[in-house]
Amino acid sequence: MCGVIVGVCRQNAGPIGGLRDDPRPRYGLTTTGALRAGSRRISLGAVSARSDDAILATLVDDLPLAVWVARAPGGEFVYANARFADIMGQAGLGNVAVGEYAEPYGIYGTDGALYPEGSMPFVRALRERHSVMVDDIVIHRGDGRRINVRAHARPVFSPEGEVTHVVIAFSDITAEARAERALEEVVAEQAFVLEHMGDFVYRHDTDGVFFYLSPAVEWITGHSVEDWKGHYGQFMTDHVDNARVHALTDAALRTGERQPAYRVEVRHADGRPITLEVNEQPYRQGGRVAGIVGVARDVTAHVAAERASQALNQRLTEKNRELEDIIHIASHDLRTPLVSLGGFASELAELVDGIEPDLLPPALQDDARFLGTRIRRSVERLDRRLSGLLTLSRLGRIDSCNERVDVEALFAGLVEDASVPLARAGATLEIGPLPACRGDKAQLAQTFGNLVDNAIKYLDPDRPGRIVVYGERVGDQVAYIVADNGVGIAPAFRDKVFQIFHRLDPRWCAGEGLGLTIAQRIVARHGGRIEISDNPGGGARFTVMLPAG
Repeated sequence: MCGVIVGVCRQNAGPIGGLRDDPRPRYGLTTTGALRAGSRRISLGAVSARSDDAILATLVDDLPLAVWVARAPGGEFVYANARFADIMGQAGLGNVAVGEYAEPYGIYGTDGALYPEGSMPFVRALRERHSVMVDDIVIHRGDGRRINVRAHARPVFSPEGEVTHVVIAFSDITAEARAERALEEVVAEQAFVLEHMGDFVYRHDTDGVFFYLSPAVEWITGHSVEDWKGHYGQFMTDHVDNARVHALTDAALRTGERQPAYRVEVRHADGRPITLEVNEQPYRQGGRVAGIVGVARDVTAHVAAERASQALNQRLTEKNRELEDIIHIASHDLRTPLVSLGGFASELAELVDGIEPDLLPPALQDDARFLGTRIRRSVERLDRRLSGLLTLSRLGRIDSCNERVDVEALFAGLVEDASVPLARAGATLEIGPLPACRGDKAQLAQTFGNLVDNAIKYLDPDRPGRIVVYGERVGDQVAYIVADNGVGIAPAFRDKVFQIFHRLDPRWCAGEGLGLTIAQRIVARHGGRIEISDNPGGGARFTVMLPAG
């Protein structure tokens, strides 16, 4: 609200033909009740005083400010313009005087209590003999509205220096007060958040000197805000990662662009090192980079967990490598005596067949042939298992290619390989669109071959077998679907089928329980995954996620 006082001019109080300089404003009150300013009398011709009064009354009534005038010292009402009634909700009261303004006019303070009579603008201007301004008044109107006002009160002096009237100009600042309250609430909320958040916020200049740090810096680092009111480097340790801090900050200040988040190790007040993760943004003032605003988070516990996890992963990698070496050596070395055992069993069978019946009873010959067959089958089964173990061990020992793989061309070869078992099972294999992916072609051929082979093994004999294979792009990956209408896999067994040597039901079909284990290991090495779900209409649905090509 501006402090406009209406009709303020210097009044001539000297003899005719002379002027007296007096800095105090003079007012005259006309017979019409309007406020009239005195003017210097300069002979410019006769002017009607009544027309001046009318013009002044019209101007005051049309002002956007409310104007109220009362006599001093009693405070009797003299004049109020139309805007006064608009704001107050009532016209000026002729029966109200000093000491009794608050209740009749509904004048309250921002605290909700009646405004103190001794602090009224009229009383203060009269007492202090100069202009006063207040903006803590709230008008409680009769219609229930609450109007915040800012009032400027100015005393009017007589030629003898006595206060004859007080003029008060005031305006509606309800919107301004509402905005100020909203701003105060926002500032209070921000202060609350900054005080209680787990990270600390800061601002420093181009020299690294802090202007502001939020309270959280104290309980995170143990150092007070005042301790930090220096260069940010004072608490940094000699950790190797700290070498990047100055370079990143200098780059942000030089380019005005945000730099990557970084970690910095600082010394806690109790002497222990703590790690902070920092995100910073340069800010500008006057078109130039003026400093940095940032947020720092204590990630000490997270870093310790990362290091422990890395150490554990390193130990697991070493143990897995040792296990792969053991499996490779054992499976390789066991194959030599196994081959010999198979050879001996074949020779024994030939020997039994060559013995004359009178030298070896037929019953013993049949027993020998049966046992020889059992030995050969056991040798073959053990050989298959050793071959599977060798394949698993090689997955962790050989480097994989990362090339674009034409999966449709890859399946063309797999269909040919699967034609015989498909014919025996009386099943069909349908191939849909197959987007390209990235990976090792040979290993992926083995993966999809194992999945198709598994689908054939577990087809439902009570209905014609049907296997469907297709793929679809999903973001930066491809989802390959191998679905069958076989016996399906219950949810309780979907994790177990990937375990080594695990089979759903050994009586159902032949196999060593290694196909899905190998497929999962290969897909995992390619950064993908295999999921199992029910296939609509019955059977199992394998979804293989691989990087798109």
